[in-house]
This record gives sequence, structure tokens and C-alpha cells, in this order.
Amino acid sequence: MAADNPSLDQAIACHVKGQLDQALLLYLEALRLNPRDRTAAELVSAILRTHFELAVSLMKLGRDGDAIESFQRVLAIQPDEPLAHASLSRLFLARNDRTQATPHLRHYLRLVPEDHIGARLLLAYTGAEPPPDRPPPAYITRFYDSYAETYDRKLVDGLGYRCPQLILAALRQHCRGKLAILDLGCGTGLCGQAVRPLAERLDGVDLSPQMVAKATQRRIYNRLEVGDLYPFLDKKPGRYEAIVAAGVFEHVGDPARIFRAAFGALKDRGVFVFTAQDNPAQELSVNSSAFYTHGRGYLAERAAECGFRVVALEPAVMWVENNAPVQGLCVVLSKPGGDAGQVRQERRSA
Repeated sequence: MAADNPSLDQAIACHVKGQLDQALLLYLEALRLNPRDRTAAELVSAILRTHFELAVSLMKLGRDGDAIESFQRVLAIQPDEPLAHASLSRLFLARNDRTQATPHLRHYLRLVPEDHIGARLLLAYTGAEPPPDRPPPAYITRFYDSYAETYDRKLVDGLGYRCPQLILAALRQHCRGKLAILDLGCGTGLCGQAVRPLAERLDGVDLSPQMVAKATQRRIYNRLEVGDLYPFLDKKPGRYEAIVAAGVFEHVGDPARIFRAAFGALKDRGVFVFTAQDNPAQELSVNSSAFYTHGRGYLAERAAECGFRVVALEPAVMWVENNAPVQGLCVVLSKPGGDAGQVRQERRSA
């Protein structure tokens, strides 16, 4: 036993016996007596990792109650462990316990202000904060980079994803001839592949490098770019006859900015065709998946304020999740002016 720090040897003995809680208390006492004791610090970290790995495993097994207890043990050791706060917030939200989720989301944001998990969006879902104007770019990039390998399979095979087909049908109904098309938030190229037969030129832009890498493999785009949508649009005044956006408005709060940017990038009488998750009850909200939902009237009003004519605003099933259809909207907006445009008919659905 170390004469100057007997708690350390006692802690190691408990650790060997698997008495982790008692060992932890003794390690912390050893560190209090000697804050520079590297052995005690390393073994505290080892117990922290054990609890964290156990919590993650329990969460994967669907044992949410046990996972919550294990993550709480992690925070008892290290109160500023961001992933534990992030995981606890998700576990509580899965139980629809917004009250307990909220402080963990706030604590996470204090530790990670760049917000890799969409905590600000989830705070809006809990009702603790108003919806932000847009998600943090770091969150979107991280989310879709991690999703790129399985994106097509999960959406098309797993959910029966229909947004590209909805946009294709809208373009065929409202446009004529070959078009210069921009696929906004192109992802892996699912929408681009659908509309390619109508395109004289097809460009794409997305924030996620991994998604753009997948889109490149399709060999359907004239140009692909990794970057934020807004600067890209601002650099392309009057360039496109059609801009399409499938699954993008789930990450758009107040749509005024994207409407203004798309308006500027369109030729006269060009069209902006996009899908959005419907929200009959509110103008704008965030759901439990950290996706924005928009009311029909709200979208139409904001589009008109930005200079667009509403050509169509149709209800549609976007995909099926947990055997329930996810209701959305397929929206066609037209930029007025000029004589050589592409819009064939202009009508607003009731």
C-alpha cells in the first residue's frame, strides 16, 4: 500500500473485485489527496469508459431505462461529458419526457456551441426555445456524412421515399422542353436521377462531402459542388429555368431566405419545385426528428412576399414510416416576367 495515498490501493482492490462504484469513490479520494496522481486519474477514466460503453450497449439493445441509469453514472463522474448529455436527451425524448430532456440539451450546447446533434432544433421541439432560422451547418454536414453509405437503401427500400418522383411529376406537368436545372441539396443524387431526362443541364450542390461523393458516382450531373446552398445560389443570378429541392425544407426554418436566393438564381418564368413536411396546425415547427414542418398558408404567404407566384401547392405522401404515411406538400413556385419561360399552366390548388 502506498504510504502517502492509501486510498489508491484500496480503490485498485475494489476495482479488481468489480466493485466499480466503491472503487470510483476511492479513486476520487486518492485524487483529492494527490491531484497529480496519474494512476488514479487513468483508472477513473477507465471506469468512466466502462459506464459509457455499457450505456451505449444498453441503448442499442433497447433497454432505455438501464441506459439512462448508466449515462447518469457517467455524469456523476464527469458532469461535462457532452455525449452523455446528448444521449440522455434523446432517451428522454423517446419517452416523450421533454421536461427531463431540456436541461441535457442546454448543457450540451454550453459544452458544444457549434451543435453537432441539432440540440437547438430539439429545444424548439420541446417548446423551450423558438425554432431557429436554420440548423447549424456542422450538424447537417455531420448527419449526412454519417448517413451517406446507407442513405439510398434506407430511404428508397426502407421508407418508400417518393419526393423525387413527386418533383418529376410536377416538372412534367408545369414545364416544357429541356431545362437548365439545379438540384438544391442534391444528396446522393436521387432527385437528380429522376429529373435528368428533363434536363439540358443539371447542376447539384450539397453541404455534405460524402453525399456529393455518392452523387458523383451516378455520372448524371454537369457540375457538382460541396457547399452551403445560399452562397451557391447568390453566385448564379438568372442561371436556371428550374430549381428542385427534395427533402431540403426539413432543414429550412423561415423559408424567406431560400425563397429570395432561389428567386435570384432563376430565369424569368423559371420554377422552384420542392417538397416540405406538412403542418396543418402551425406555420412553422420542429418535430421529434429535428425536422422543420411548414403550414401550407405560411409557405404560400412567404413565397408571395419574396416575389413568387404560387402555381401549385399539393398534398402528397412523402414516405411511409412505422407503417404510417408522412404527409407533405409538393410546391411549385414561378418567377414572374419575360416571354420565353417554361411554365405551361398556372393554378393554385384549393
